[in-house]
Amino acid sequence: MRLRTLPVFLTFFVMGVADAMGPMAEAVRRSFRLSNVLSTLLPFFVFVAFAVFSVPGGVLGARIGKRRLLLLGLGISAVAVFVPAVHAPEFALLLACIFALGIGTTFLQVAGNPIMRDVSSEGAYARNLTFAQFIKGAGSASSSYLVGATALIPALSAMGWRSSFPIFAVLMIAAFAAVLALRVEETRDPSPPGLAGSVALLAVPAVALAVLGIFLYVGAEVCVARFLQPALADSGLAADRAALLGPTLFFACLTIGRLLGSAILTRVAPAPFFRASALLGAVGVAVLLSHAQWLLLAGVIACGLGFANIWPLLFSITVDRRPERSAELSGLMCMAIAGFNAMRGGRLLLEPLILPARAADLAACFEQIRSGFDAVFAATGKAAAAISFAFPGPADYPAGIIGDLGNLPAFRGGVPLGPMLSERYGVPVFLNNDGDLFAYGEALGGLLPWVNGLLEQSGSRRRFRNLIGFTLGTGLGGGVVHDGKLLIGDNSAAGEVWILRHRDQPGSFAEEGASIRAVRREYAQRAGVAAPEPAAIAAIARGEAPGDAAAAREAFRRLGEVAGDAIAQALTIVDGLVVLGGGLSESAPLFMPALIAELNGSLQTLDGKTVPRLELKAFDLDDESSFDAFIRAAPREVTVPGSTRRVLYDPLKRTGIGRSRLGTSAAVSLGAYAFALHQLGLESGQ
Repeated sequence: MRLRTLPVFLTFFVMGVADAMGPMAEAVRRSFRLSNVLSTLLPFFVFVAFAVFSVPGGVLGARIGKRRLLLLGLGISAVAVFVPAVHAPEFALLLACIFALGIGTTFLQVAGNPIMRDVSSEGAYARNLTFAQFIKGAGSASSSYLVGATALIPALSAMGWRSSFPIFAVLMIAAFAAVLALRVEETRDPSPPGLAGSVALLAVPAVALAVLGIFLYVGAEVCVARFLQPALADSGLAADRAALLGPTLFFACLTIGRLLGSAILTRVAPAPFFRASALLGAVGVAVLLSHAQWLLLAGVIACGLGFANIWPLLFSITVDRRPERSAELSGLMCMAIAGFNAMRGGRLLLEPLILPARAADLAACFEQIRSGFDAVFAATGKAAAAISFAFPGPADYPAGIIGDLGNLPAFRGGVPLGPMLSERYGVPVFLNNDGDLFAYGEALGGLLPWVNGLLEQSGSRRRFRNLIGFTLGTGLGGGVVHDGKLLIGDNSAAGEVWILRHRDQPGSFAEEGASIRAVRREYAQRAGVAAPEPAAIAAIARGEAPGDAAAAREAFRRLGEVAGDAIAQALTIVDGLVVLGGGLSESAPLFMPALIAELNGSLQTLDGKTVPRLELKAFDLDDESSFDAFIRAAPREVTVPGSTRRVLYDPLKRTGIGRSRLGTSAAVSLGAYAFALHQLGLESGQ
């Protein structure tokens, strides 16, 4: 492999940066308060650029040269990621940056694929292009990890959803410098045609078939990746087995196939290897369509290995036919990617698994846990550094021992779940309470950096360092993060807010009034009917479904009062922001007014005087007017006694209450990931 191929390989690596828009879409949605539809379309803007600029990019590359087009693509991409790296953009500017990233990535694809021929030794083009696709996949995968890992670096985590952009900018600049130093003799048409002449290449049967082949191949790969798991589940496989033998195995075989392909092409010519790969992929699809369970494993493997090298082989074979028109051919074939690739933005490697707990049977519960981790662990290629996850308490979390659980009666007398999993998988295992991990995730990459970023943007000097998390769902969970550190407690019992005293029932605890069962019980008593699920009660309260609307609204108002009282008790100990998660948090508009009123209420002295319930004024961060009042700095100058010097003084102590900026599950996952890295000593790159 020639050294001058390295800058091109580096370029393929940074092409994967565009895939980061998928993992960031949810964070951007919450930061800009976008609809789910609009946030889902964010990655789509990148692929719109593919459709619009691929052919013009090919024409431009034919005129100015592929190396210059590569530099132009890297330059545009670097600017697109540099802007959010140094400044929190307005939404319109963000869209412009995303679209510019799409244009830059388009030029990288259009120039990078054919220029690989110019830097490769004779006969090595197909092999190097195959290996380049493996490198690009590594770039796409690493972008997803970077989005999560940057939340562990304080200077970057404070940037919220923008935290990964400085690293992306550095990668772009490094690739630009490497290509700038590249010296290559390009194969070019001395009289390159214009746009019409490039499109006229489609009149050549071999070119038209190649473009059609790219379009059909990309569509087949996307469809297999999307529908493999549900198809296997429909054939009778359990959900965990369908995930393990479906997308997990398929993507693993794609990766392995590209590595094997680059080795095979050192001895086998591209054309026969292309025919063999296409045949293998077609056989795999046919086997899957047969729904024969005993052949499913072979079908998935055949699809993965067969699909792995279709794109680089088809591309290299076509370019080798007309090397002087390589840039234009590249533009035509890259245009064929756009239609189906737009469907892939933000796709997870492994679909979420939902398995029944088998709560009453310890052996069956263990089997479910093992099955789930087998599927997830397989997605890492057996290379995970640790397992980190949430489990309900009471538990000795540092030791990984589960105590007597009310909702999982099979766990009694101390069950060493952590040591069991550690022995099975050969890696460290970290267990924590879900409320703790939720708060930790939101402190690192959710509400806390989001608020601090907006404070910085507004010019305020105020910053928050502490966060309390409350999860409202089946129960009432909690977690505390103090100055960036998760507060676990000497007995693994910090943040156990569920057992705070009930506001109106002093002999009971807060969870009885701030949970799903509380909402259902209150509605049932007031409406005189069997209570539906909370989502249905919320729909009734909003007038979207038939039922007793007054009873539904009162059920959520009562929830707000009890939850507000519990939060007030916690805020007297931990002065910071509050983030709400869990299923009931989606109905926050129904209970948040009562919750805020409780926090901003008053208490009485024994002689009848009133004092504020808290030293802090609480603001609803999800209400626009309340949020604006929270953000606005209101300091005033006071004079130092005996001096003419004046100092700033802000008498308003404040806290903000807001819903999760990551989503409860994503926050728990980030918290578990960050906790494991902290325990392993890896957050600083050790």
